Amino acid sequence: MFSAISQGFLIGIGLAMLIGPVFFSLINTSINKGIQNAVYLAIGISLSDLFYIALVFVGINTLFQNEMFKYWLGIIGAIILMIFGIQSIFKKTTILPDQNIRIESKHKIKNIVKGFLLNSVHPGVVFFWLATVGGIVGSGNFSTSENILLFATTILTTFGSDLIKIKLASKLSQYLNPFLIRKLNIGIGVILVCSGIYLGYATLMGQGISH
Repeated sequence: MFSAISQGFLIGIGLAMLIGPVFFSLINTSINKGIQNAVYLAIGISLSDLFYIALVFVGINTLFQNEMFKYWLGIIGAIILMIFGIQSIFKKTTILPDQNIRIESKHKIKNIVKGFLLNSVHPGVVFFWLATVGGIVGSGNFSTSENILLFATTILTTFGSDLIKIKLASKLSQYLNPFLIRKLNIGIGVILVCSGIYLGYATLMGQGISH
């Protein structure tokens, strides 16, 4: 049991250290919309990871190997990344968010869905979990209950790491004025758009995508 927990923790830490579109979206949301919105974004990201773990765990691997599925996942992912990037570039920031204001249910759902989509449409996430879950389950080193414990530990570790990122970004926002936040929005937007362009290009050219 300890071995399953420790391996799940290490996988979670490794995943949390990856810097990509999801990472920048977390930081951007925390600075612009406050901690609560960013937390719900992180929940959506974790639900996406859990969704793919469950799919691979029950043996739905043929879908991920389908070339047409991989192609459209890449194209849709590229479009979504560019849309979120353009929104960030043209977003207007006039005041800093009040961290004490409670957000409405519709905004909670919106952020959960956004986090789920951002994470789900990236082919790198799909194949990361396909390789990780497939490899661990296929090795037969752990029982079913230990595998569940391992991946639960992974999800909790990445979610906890996301909360730390959110908190640190929130602390950073205290030293930013609307002008600097505007520049940060543009910078993160450009990163997301470029990520979308690269993803679309790599998909069209049939190249591999790294997470």
